[in-house]
Amino acid sequence: MGGALVGRRPEIAVLTSAVDAAARGRGGMVLISGEAGIGKSRLGEHTVAVARGRGFTVLAGQADPLLTGLAYAPIVSALRRHLDTLPEPELAGLPDLGRLVPHPGLPEPSPSVDPALARTRMFESVHRLMERLAPTLLFVDDLHWADRGTIELLHYLGRDTAGHRLLVLGAHRTAIPGSPVAELTAGVRRQPGGLELPLEALSAGEVAEMLGDLLGRRPTSEQVGEVTARTRGVPLFISALGGTRTQWHIVRDVVLERLLHLGDPERRLLELIAVAGDDGWLGMLRRAWWEDADLDAVLRRLLGQALVVEIATETSVRYRIAHPLYAEVAYAELTANERARLHATVALATPDDVLVAAPHFLRAGEHAPARRAVEALAAAGRRALHVFAAAEAVEYLEVALRRADDGQRPPILRDLGLAQQQAGQPARAAAAWSEGLMRGDDEWRPRFLMLLAALESERGDFTLAESHAADGMRLAATQGDYVGLLQWALAVRHRDLAHMRELTSQLAAVCGRDPSDAAQAVARQSLGYLAVLDADFARAREELEAAHEHAMRCGLDAPELDFGARRILSGVCVLTGDVPAGLKFAAAKDSRFPAARASTRFALAMVQYFAGDPVGALAEIRAAIADARVVELHRLIARQLTFAAFLLAELGRLDEAEQTLREARAELAEPEFAFDEATGLAATAIALHRGRPQDAPPLEDLGAFEDPLLGCARVLFAGLASVAAGDTETTAQITWLLRAGGQTAQLVDACADRVDGLDTAADRLAAMGAPLLAAQARLEHAERHGGSVADCLPVFEQAGVTPWLDRARRLARSTGLGALTKREAEIALLVGEGLSNAGIAARLFLSERTVETHLRNGYRRLGITSRAALVTWVREQHE
Repeated sequence: MGGALVGRRPEIAVLTSAVDAAARGRGGMVLISGEAGIGKSRLGEHTVAVARGRGFTVLAGQADPLLTGLAYAPIVSALRRHLDTLPEPELAGLPDLGRLVPHPGLPEPSPSVDPALARTRMFESVHRLMERLAPTLLFVDDLHWADRGTIELLHYLGRDTAGHRLLVLGAHRTAIPGSPVAELTAGVRRQPGGLELPLEALSAGEVAEMLGDLLGRRPTSEQVGEVTARTRGVPLFISALGGTRTQWHIVRDVVLERLLHLGDPERRLLELIAVAGDDGWLGMLRRAWWEDADLDAVLRRLLGQALVVEIATETSVRYRIAHPLYAEVAYAELTANERARLHATVALATPDDVLVAAPHFLRAGEHAPARRAVEALAAAGRRALHVFAAAEAVEYLEVALRRADDGQRPPILRDLGLAQQQAGQPARAAAAWSEGLMRGDDEWRPRFLMLLAALESERGDFTLAESHAADGMRLAATQGDYVGLLQWALAVRHRDLAHMRELTSQLAAVCGRDPSDAAQAVARQSLGYLAVLDADFARAREELEAAHEHAMRCGLDAPELDFGARRILSGVCVLTGDVPAGLKFAAAKDSRFPAARASTRFALAMVQYFAGDPVGALAEIRAAIADARVVELHRLIARQLTFAAFLLAELGRLDEAEQTLREARAELAEPEFAFDEATGLAATAIALHRGRPQDAPPLEDLGAFEDPLLGCARVLFAGLASVAAGDTETTAQITWLLRAGGQTAQLVDACADRVDGLDTAADRLAAMGAPLLAAQARLEHAERHGGSVADCLPVFEQAGVTPWLDRARRLARSTGLGALTKREAEIALLVGEGLSNAGIAARLFLSERTVETHLRNGYRRLGITSRAALVTWVREQHE
């Protein structure tokens, strides 16, 4: 809009100071807010100029009301303009950035992961790029039009600016309470280095100063009063009114008056640029310009009237409307048909850029050629799936489907179902894939059958799932659809052992003949699972690690392949005595299928328990239950609830555990093996901690371990219950089972030592990374054979397992001073003699604070709460 910045000296000082601080490594985030036309963009542009003058790399993007359906559009726009100018070494090591911004210089994105984790990695890649370009200013204008992903990415970048040479700057209209921008503003106020700059209207004196600059002379007091009254001190309105002699009652009339005075070529080009939004590249404008008038001459006239602005870089030039209000009015004045025609023009003039073209194809309707539109919309839908923007993916793919011909429909229906499933709409996903099954050819029918098999298994209809799977297997065996076969295997693995052996043998045979990584991933996973069924865990780990390596080499071509291998591998690593490796493989919860993600959460929670973190495991399970409830996956909800009941029992919340177990049983209409096994585990833990081990359900299947960790936990706790109940026959059977499984699984063999009461169990389990199981084994050995439990108490306290802690404290109180450390025992004896803390400190050459710390630890170990109780306990030990 030109002219001097009037009335913004304090704000300029604050922003300049923020730029200087960022240059010195004290970055921050600043949000400029205020009503439309108040001067936010001008202030942001001034800050950009200051930063450039100080040697900053400037990345600038602008949200556009026409592109709100394109996830991360302003960030993508800001980064893409700059990536072309960077040498390839600066782009190395940023694979997850390629998920956000497709660019030939970026490495291949890492395989698809759990949405939250993948998005964090993507955000972190953006942050690392900013660090490489430092000092960096990222400016995003018009945040009130930005999608939620953009808002969250800015928040992520802004909250980690301390100690970095990065300034994040945003501008937005006054936020509506509850909106994403309002949430961002609240977060910025709380974070160090965060600042909001609300812009106020200009005073009468500042209006006079601005009018004088516009008119080239000093305005009269009447002019100042009238303009101030009509504009209420908003700079944009002052500029519109002060630059002419006519007076308007509303800004729309101001803008329309200026547009009506334009010649026809100028008006047409302004409309084209308004529709293009932030993508008015000169090359696109040249391809789209249909008028006889010279484009450059028309652009010069629009620039001269300050209706458009020119943004030049080293490699390109683009144009946009000078102020969003002008663009809004120009766009609103077009008829629906004119808008659609111009969107088609922009889309067709941008042939090689899906991110730019797709939003325009979305609004072009019948004005765009169907095949071109479908290709762009389908590509945009797939891109949205990869960045986990499910709602956006559904929007693009549904429009693409409406215009697609028969040959284009199958892949769109596949992706649409995946997007709907990701969005928590399983019924709509089933409808899409059923349509694909009816319309598809011999190549596509098995793929849709596999997808439907997996989906129906998630929804709990095992009979229909197996029917789809059998049909799909028959058709797919000659098609090489290995990803579909893997999904089918995951869908039907709840059946009996004979069926699972047959299934996995088929998969290994079908896929093993193909040397491709995808086929080998499935074949090696199948062989690994057969080894699990044979209780050969060393061979299982070897095969599953090979499957994982093959799957990783497939990358984004087959993102589901690694899911099954890693889920089972995490448990096998634990059983073979490598709990840290189990955590590593279980930590990434990748899959586009909600059921698959929930299954991996289950595996992670199991490993967390074995690693000694039942509280973290319970939090993981509860998050999984919440996810599963959104999409009504009753089978998974039931399974997650049973394990939650087990964890609650371990944490001593027995009433809550029993209620949760009842909820789990009510959730599942048709029982399945994994549910029965998890239910038995929870019920056994509850009986054990209630002091009624004889009420534990019997271990029905002595061939357990097809689900490695769940099977191990179930057998272990059945053994603990039989020992507590004095059932020597059952104890012997369970010990034999654990010994058999432990031939190739060190942790299982250590569990056999534990049930057998051997003193080797605790040290073996601790060395494997299972401190909680080790402490439990140490306590059980001390209960049977005597010994100190001092080392167990802090483990139980940290894990929050109150039943085990109470047992240890009871034993500690009954075994005398041996329950305490040497120093704690010394201090306890002196307390028993009647010494004060000061007296004890003097006797032992300690500080009083150290004495108090040892006393607190002793109280906690013994489960007593007062000095008097400690004195009584010490005297009882002497007696």
